[in-house]
Amino acid sequence: MHLAKISLFGFKSFADKVELSFEPGITVVVGPNGCGKSNISDAVRWALGEQSAKLLRGDRMEDCIFAGNSRRKPLGLAEVSLTLTRNEGELGTDYEEVNVTRRLYRSGESEYLLNKIPCRLRDIHDLFIDTGLAGEPYALIEQGSIGSVVNARPADRRVLIEEAAGIMKYKTKKRAALNKLEATEQNLLRIRDVIAEVERQRNSLKRQANKAERYRELDRRATELKLYLKFREHAALWDELQTLLAQLGPRQETLTGLRAGIAATEADLETRRLQALEQEQAVATAQEALYALRGQIDRDEAELRSLTQQIEAARQRQEENEATLAGLGERMRGLLVELEAGASRATLQEQEVAALEAALAEEGLRLREAEAAVESGVAELEHLRGQAAHQATQLALKRNELATLVERSRQMTAQAERLRMNRAEATTQREGAEASFSADEARRLEVLEQRRGFQAQRETAQAEAERAREARRRLEAEIAALTADVERQRGRLASLHELKWQFADFAEGNRLLLQAGRDRRLAGILGSLAEILEVAPRHEKALEAILGAHLQGVRVRTWSEAKDALAHLFRSGQGRATLVSPMPTGEGTWGQQIREDLAAQLADLPKELRGQIEGMALDLLQTPQGSEPWVVNLLADAVVVSDLDAAQAIARELPGPFTVVTLAGEVLTHRGTLTGGTPAPQGLLAQRREARELEEALATSELGLAGLREALSIVSEDVTTAERAVEAAGAAERQAELDLLAIEKDLAAKRAEEARLSQQLELFGIELQAVEADLGRIAGEVDGLRASVAQGEAEAEALSQAIAARESAVAALRQTREGLAAHLAEQRVTLASRAAQRDELLRDLARMRHDLEIAEAETARLTQESGDLAARQAGLEEARNRLRDALMSLHLDEEARQGVLVQLQEARAAAQEAIRQLEETLRAKRREEAELAEEIASLGTRRGELKTAMTHLEQSLWQDHNVSLPELRERFAESTWEVEAAQAELEELRAKLLELGPANLGALEEYQALCQRHEFLTSQATDLTNSVASLRQAIAEINRTIRTLFDSTLTTVNRHFDHYWRRLIGGGSAELRLVEPGEGEEAEEPGVEMLLRIPGKRATILSLLSGGERALAALALLLALFTTRPSPFCVLDEVDAPLDDVNVERFVTLLREMSQASQFIVISHNKRTMEAANILYGITMEEEGASKVISVRMKAAA
Repeated sequence: MHLAKISLFGFKSFADKVELSFEPGITVVVGPNGCGKSNISDAVRWALGEQSAKLLRGDRMEDCIFAGNSRRKPLGLAEVSLTLTRNEGELGTDYEEVNVTRRLYRSGESEYLLNKIPCRLRDIHDLFIDTGLAGEPYALIEQGSIGSVVNARPADRRVLIEEAAGIMKYKTKKRAALNKLEATEQNLLRIRDVIAEVERQRNSLKRQANKAERYRELDRRATELKLYLKFREHAALWDELQTLLAQLGPRQETLTGLRAGIAATEADLETRRLQALEQEQAVATAQEALYALRGQIDRDEAELRSLTQQIEAARQRQEENEATLAGLGERMRGLLVELEAGASRATLQEQEVAALEAALAEEGLRLREAEAAVESGVAELEHLRGQAAHQATQLALKRNELATLVERSRQMTAQAERLRMNRAEATTQREGAEASFSADEARRLEVLEQRRGFQAQRETAQAEAERAREARRRLEAEIAALTADVERQRGRLASLHELKWQFADFAEGNRLLLQAGRDRRLAGILGSLAEILEVAPRHEKALEAILGAHLQGVRVRTWSEAKDALAHLFRSGQGRATLVSPMPTGEGTWGQQIREDLAAQLADLPKELRGQIEGMALDLLQTPQGSEPWVVNLLADAVVVSDLDAAQAIARELPGPFTVVTLAGEVLTHRGTLTGGTPAPQGLLAQRREARELEEALATSELGLAGLREALSIVSEDVTTAERAVEAAGAAERQAELDLLAIEKDLAAKRAEEARLSQQLELFGIELQAVEADLGRIAGEVDGLRASVAQGEAEAEALSQAIAARESAVAALRQTREGLAAHLAEQRVTLASRAAQRDELLRDLARMRHDLEIAEAETARLTQESGDLAARQAGLEEARNRLRDALMSLHLDEEARQGVLVQLQEARAAAQEAIRQLEETLRAKRREEAELAEEIASLGTRRGELKTAMTHLEQSLWQDHNVSLPELRERFAESTWEVEAAQAELEELRAKLLELGPANLGALEEYQALCQRHEFLTSQATDLTNSVASLRQAIAEINRTIRTLFDSTLTTVNRHFDHYWRRLIGGGSAELRLVEPGEGEEAEEPGVEMLLRIPGKRATILSLLSGGERALAALALLLALFTTRPSPFCVLDEVDAPLDDVNVERFVTLLREMSQASQFIVISHNKRTMEAANILYGITMEEEGASKVISVRMKAAA
């Protein structure tokens, strides 16, 4: 296994991403001081999990991130990846290639990746444990620390030996075992404490369990007696049910006969209704026929109006056609006159065109003669021009040569100018690049500021989102609490409504009448008296005490209805009831007189007594409009006072009659009675007040709940908006980070462009010097050619004059020819003009003939249309007459159908009257049926009550005692108990249970559970004791293994240490010895001391060694450790710096030997070390603060 690759980005001076590939053997990293070589060693240590910034030559871990320079901005992260290949189990993983990555962000966040999968720092440490790369790595020697191995304490040297021995994993296991042992011993102590407490509780519960056992025996016998009594109660209910069923049968048979009669009447009624329906359909049919006839009349009348309109339209069209025909006649006569005049003009124009064509032929003959003379003069001119052309050719050759030189001079001048321009342009571009670089730097700072702004926005948005989420949580909690409150209120309100619906707190008779009135089985029942009363909570007890059972009174309108209600109650046989009928309330009535007298008597009381009066009962009540007649006489003499003392004092002053009641519910009457004591928990008035308050509170709560839910929806939207803002700010922040990286890349490209432009400027200067030298040589050649060209130009001038004379003569001939040609062209234009006028006149004649034909065709069409309109008008007149006759017949039919419809409607009315009489008879029978059904329903109700009571009794037996009625019947089949004796024994048992006092029935189960827990804890304590012994044994075994491995490794390292010391120093000896820790040292194990002897000297004290000797001693020990337990690779940072050339040669020789089996990465300035390299990496710093890598493979270079 070896290190295959290191990838760095943003680590210290490596601003750009850099990859260094390694192979087995020796890799040497070289470069000037301060260029960043040692940063590679730091990167390896950092990637393997180093947590000390000082060991990485920094103050803070943030110093590992590229801090920027004058051209680059600081980066936001640092990343280093190590790739190791050919893993064959050395790292304890199945992967052949292992990639370890560490990232550090400027925000302080850090992450580790193992094969690109996030992992923990501990996973990295566990991976490289006992490889010489973890803990105190002897395979990573940083700059300047080679001598620290010699200066280290013996205990620190022992750590190096332990690392080489591979016992770090055993020490890790030992620490884990010690921690577990400590935790186990603590758990054992806690369990023993718990066992002591459980034993104390068990002794206390034992006494309670004995008492609970006696209580359970008595309760079991009492339960048996309760079951027997309930069994007998069920038997009594069963007997009553059988008697009730015997009464119910005959009444049901009578009801069946009555319902059969009702069914016959209903059948007759249904037959008559069907007949009435047929009559209704006949009336509807007659109405539809009448409506259809009237629709036909309306349609015919509409058609008659349409025919009249069409006849009128045909007449108007006929008149329009006659007017149009008259206009067309006038148009045709005008066209005939114009045609005759146009034919005359066309004949004259034909004659004029023929004369012009004859004159044009004569002019053409004269033009051909002039052209022949011109051709003769041109031939002589061409001969002279040939001589001039030869002369011009010779002159042109010289001129061409001159022009070539001039052009070359011009081109070279232009090239020189272009070079100057290019140089100026390159200068401008370099200045522009510098300006652009400054602009990009400003842009970088701007984007950096934007990133900070986005970061602040993200943090603000996160805080806002958290506030919104907190508000949402509060609202959800409030909604949950309010929802629970609403559900509680609804439950209570439903319970109150159920009590009100079932009349649960009413006496049996009152409840029966109120239920019958509610179900409309009994007429005249208005409801209970409590329903119409409303009073303040302060006076509820007083009013409930005054009215007493009257609150359950059943309100009726008349005494006859009260008698009917009592008769119904008597028939049902279910108790008694109180009925309340309205009483007169006007002036002079009993109630009004009593009230006025009592009010006067109260007004005469002493002032101190009047202050104790709450008011007259009627004044404290609120009743619906018209409800006073049911209340006045009940409360006319009632007055409410504060307390019983005041009631007694006032009663002594009043002559009577009166009823004085206190706020606590004590009632004192003029008859000398005083009623009081503990009131009922909640009366009817209080229940109804609570129901009203609950309804109001429920409405308020539901409104508040809706508001909270709406607020929750708004807050949820705020949370979503805030979270989106966080995401947007985060995305913007990441985009700003990407923009920063892009700008930095652009800045690097512009720096390279600036260097390229500088090189171009230098090349342009060299080329410009060469061009200027060529321009001087060409200038001399141009002067000689110009003289020769001047002589040739003089000879050419003479020939030019002769040619000019001949050209003048030819030009005169050509001028004559041109005059003749121009005159001929004018005549041709005149001829064309006359021909065009003639053609235009002929086209006008053709157009007028066409218009004449169109007018004749239109006249014929209109004449035909007038005839058709006349025929159509006659047909429309005939159709209108026929339609008038048909309308008269339809009106007569309408009158006849109207008479038939009236007869049908009269028959329908008679049938409906017969149906009404049958329905009246049917209602009478149904009333009789309802009364009988009500009686049967009463019996059925009682039957249901008996069955319900029996069912409740059976359910109670099952729910309370988990026993069914057949089981009780079987159990008590042969029982001879008397009910009275059983009840007496049950009372006796209850007395004994009361005397025994309350018993903790759960003490038995608690005692058993506590015993089981004590047993469990005891077994746990035993297990923990065994675990402690096992852990102690495991720790002892680990200690033996550590000692064995350490001793054998120390022997091996000692041997290699002496060997390498002899080779490095050229003789002498070296030894490692164990020494006990000194006083004040915390070490528990012996340290390792170094004993060295230099050739020619006795054993030397380490402090007296020179710097080179210290380095050699440290190298000998490190090489011995590495030989004993090789690491995947070894990094040596300038370990050869203190050595002279001879020792460097020895060191390099050892490296070459060991590189056959191991991989070495050496950072060095020494040339001899560089010569030993298989791969050579050069680190430079062309740009301030940014390192650059150059690699050379030494075999390929050789």
